[in-house]
Amino acid sequence: MLTTFIGELSVKIGRITKNDPIVRTSIGFHQSFVDDLKSYLELYKETYGDELSQAQLIEEVMTKFMDSDKDFQKFLKAQKDSGATTTASASSSYTGTQGV
Repeated sequence: MLTTFIGELSVKIGRITKNDPIVRTSIGFHQSFVDDLKSYLELYKETYGDELSQAQLIEEVMTKFMDSDKDFQKFLKAQKDSGATTTASASSSYTGTQGV
């Protein structure tokens, strides 16, 4: 039974409570990723009892990934220190690891 199995697991992300404005974008994923995403959403619901959208989960996972990326954090700090106001202008000069 799934619930019994889930009792032994720990979800890497905490309960999501963000209510920032949403900006719509379109992105495509491989079917195998979407299948895994649906399974993770099921685990999240079993763990916290909350429904979560695919977009919320993807945003949370990507945010945690970017927060843990030391080079990206250095880039953001340099961008902030230089007074850059838009990510578009700064991202064109970013020379860190690409294609992650």
